[in-house]
Amino acid sequence: MTIRKFALDLIDTNPFQLRDHEDPDHIRELADSILAQGMQQTPAGRQHPDDPKHIQLSFGGSRLAAFRRLHAEGRAGFDSMPVDVRKFTDAQLFTAGLAENLARKDLSPIEEAQAMRQALDHFGMTRAEVAELFGIQPGSVSNKLSLLELPADIQDFVGDGTMPERTARTFLHLARLKPQAAIQVANDLAGAGELDEERVGSAVGQEMRVAAKELMRPWDHGRVNGSWWRIEEDFKGPLAVTTEQAKAAVEDLADKKGNLSPAGWKETPLTVGRAGAAVLKLLEQGLTPTELIELHGWPAPAVERIAHLRRPPRCTACEYHSVVGGDHFCAFASCMAVKKAATRVKALAAAGRKPSLRSIPEYDRKTDGPHLPAPEGSHYYGYGKIQDSITTRFQEALAEEPRNPDLRLRLTSPNHRDYKFTGSQFVELTAVGKLREQIEKAVNRSKSRQDSTTSGYAEQNEQRRRNEQTSDRVIEAAAPLLAPAVRDLKGRTAELVVYVLSPHDVDIDKFGEQELWEGWNEWSPRQRNAECQRYLGWRLASQADAGYPWGRNPKETVASIAALAAKLGIELLAGWADDALKDPESEQEKSEETT
Repeated sequence: MTIRKFALDLIDTNPFQLRDHEDPDHIRELADSILAQGMQQTPAGRQHPDDPKHIQLSFGGSRLAAFRRLHAEGRAGFDSMPVDVRKFTDAQLFTAGLAENLARKDLSPIEEAQAMRQALDHFGMTRAEVAELFGIQPGSVSNKLSLLELPADIQDFVGDGTMPERTARTFLHLARLKPQAAIQVANDLAGAGELDEERVGSAVGQEMRVAAKELMRPWDHGRVNGSWWRIEEDFKGPLAVTTEQAKAAVEDLADKKGNLSPAGWKETPLTVGRAGAAVLKLLEQGLTPTELIELHGWPAPAVERIAHLRRPPRCTACEYHSVVGGDHFCAFASCMAVKKAATRVKALAAAGRKPSLRSIPEYDRKTDGPHLPAPEGSHYYGYGKIQDSITTRFQEALAEEPRNPDLRLRLTSPNHRDYKFTGSQFVELTAVGKLREQIEKAVNRSKSRQDSTTSGYAEQNEQRRRNEQTSDRVIEAAAPLLAPAVRDLKGRTAELVVYVLSPHDVDIDKFGEQELWEGWNEWSPRQRNAECQRYLGWRLASQADAGYPWGRNPKETVASIAALAAKLGIELLAGWADDALKDPESEQEKSEETT
């Protein structure tokens, strides 16, 4: 140990110093203490590796700042400072400076994250070693490092203590997709003083619904959009991928002219569509993504995305998956489309294996022509004897030996419940050809006898059914958007309100004993609260939609809900109901027609 005095201008701070500023009040107090009592501990340092006349401090940067302040004030004897000169390595200099800062607990979360990144990248430490150095669990290292992925503006809020780091991490997924949107939301909420976790989660969630596809909400019970595959489901690839899906997956990777040719391509430039089809074909022929990238020069992002479509991982293990405020999102729309198609095909295969439906072919609009679905409740044919007679005719057709050749299994968008004859949400039994004609004639004869004005009754009922389902989808879409109106209702209070408003008979003496929904007792308090608020939002939306069930107009439903939201002071995003207004069955029919 060698203690020597050095002129202040020859003393440099620790080059690995984690803090980029000093607190003036702290320096003032330290200067007064040194002036009154002297320096209690001599700073340690080493000779500068590139300039031996200079000293690099290991620790004691604040004391150096205090000496410089006293010297600037003209205090005698403070033009130099004693330093304990030792032989420090870069790593020792880093850990010594870190230990001093951690002991004083004066590092912001961002500075801690920067120090961890420096330890990993510059000094080659493992995450376990970094965790031990900082006195935290290894899993917390990744959480802390994720703060460095945030835009600088949001990091500043964390650095100055305006925003807690847990709240800041809510912005991570939005920042990856739309950095400017994340910055705008953070600035708006900071300006309004609304940086609590719940408010941030709500605002970020709204932006995420614009930037990505919503997969699942807490009340969907583990299923994507409540009806599709389970969020943890493994899809056994390779899955069927269309050229249109491959094109959509790589569209944003094309150059300004819309081309996506491999490196060194000398022929006519490949458009996104042709390039996507080419990569897809090569993968289907057995080439690996690595071969396409390294041997054939295809752009890695394009190959990886199309390979991802053919063998997608579980949603929860996917790089495009994110969770904000308990809601799950997907940033890869093409993958969702492929998985939806695979789910429908799987449902069709499962229905076809049932003994009662075995050997019934799939409906093909092009070759089968018009179809007539089997009755499911009162949606298609109305009430009474007509529906009963049609149901009986389908049952007879199923019982025929050999099987009636005009029965078909038709894929649909998920129904709110299983179809009667197939037991599937995705597959309905339908009639084509002569069987369809027989049933339609029987229906028309029966309706003519009942009311001579009911020509086209089935078509009218069909349109009413679709309008009713569309209005229901609009209400479901509005439910979480109106939920903020009741966000002050929480815990047992919210549960009691839901209990009283529930449509079934209520025995208040049993409150707290029976489940409000299936699986209620396994849900976390947060899940319970989210479902209660969503249900109350649904009740508000339902009250706004006052149309008679057989005459509801979906666009009027949207207008009524928008008017209610305005009264409640809730700003709905433009196009909030666009997806709900789309008729999945019409979309499917158009798709089949195009195909």
